[in-house]
Amino acid sequence: ELKDQHTHVKQRVAALEDQSATVMYTKHANSSQICSTELLHFLKWFCIRDGAMAKWLHENVPQNEPRMVKEVVKNCSPLLADRMPDFALESQGASVVSTRCSETYRTRSACVSFLGVPLWYPSENPRTVIQGQAVQAGKCWAFYGAQGTLVIALSHPAHITHVTLEHLPVSNAPTGRIDSAPKAFSVYVKDGTWLGTFTYDQHGGAIQTFQLAIYYFVELRVLSNWGHLEYTCVYRFRVHGHMASSSK
Repeated sequence: ELKDQHTHVKQRVAALEDQSATVMYTKHANSSQICSTELLHFLKWFCIRDGAMAKWLHENVPQNEPRMVKEVVKNCSPLLADRMPDFALESQGASVVSTRCSETYRTRSACVSFLGVPLWYPSENPRTVIQGQAVQAGKCWAFYGAQGTLVIALSHPAHITHVTLEHLPVSNAPTGRIDSAPKAFSVYVKDGTWLGTFTYDQHGGAIQTFQLAIYYFVELRVLSNWGHLEYTCVYRFRVHGHMASSSK
């Protein structure tokens, strides 16, 4: 069976090479565009069926390939954050302990009304950050200004190795900007020990993981955002590591 799978993968690689060799390009405004969408469809199908081939694709797709092809190849690789346990996940037992003095900002992006009369404007609370929901525009905890704090009780005591901060992708933002995204942020533990200060890159991927030793609580302190004057949004925050021995 393994031999058959190996043969199947080799056949798919050969097919990919054939597809790549026949792709045609047109030049317009100094940018390359693919004349045929066949390769894109093939790449997407191939990534879904054979995720293990992501490494091969990364090594064999030239740097000058069109952006669309490179984006598909990039998305083949399972995200580091999705390959590690998340100790800041509410469904697993984590909880929000405090937001210190950070006040929830009501964006009024949604409205509950009756017969056309606005009744109230629902807003997301801090728990949204640890609920692990699919990211949708506006489905985040927004707080006033550019600085805010969130204290999370972990689901299990853990040796923390990484943290992940997630925001809406630029491509999904209605305005084409994510200036409400956190910029600089620090991570602390319950006794005030500083684990590190990091920068969320607004031009990077939507999900960014930072490498950072048994802790029960972590505190996220957002120090600045990417320019929004009224509020900052945190869509999701994850804490990764290894569960500590119960004897410690």
